[in-house]
Amino acid sequence: MIEKDHIIPTSKGGKDTYKNLQLLHRHCHDKKSKTDGSYDKPFKPVKLPDGWRWNEYDILIT
Repeated sequence: MIEKDHIIPTSKGGKDTYKNLQLLHRHCHDKKSKTDGSYDKPFKPVKLPDGWRWNEYDILIT
């Protein structure tokens, strides 16, 4: 079975974007998730300064 994997786990600030996704065999996905921080405490985003934002390409705009 093939599963969707976040290259950078969402718990570490990874996003649900095409650039951050890959397909992995279930066993490989389980193995990676146990070692990459996927089960760590959820990521708490930092508040951006006024006027700053992320664009659709995940680039920080000021």
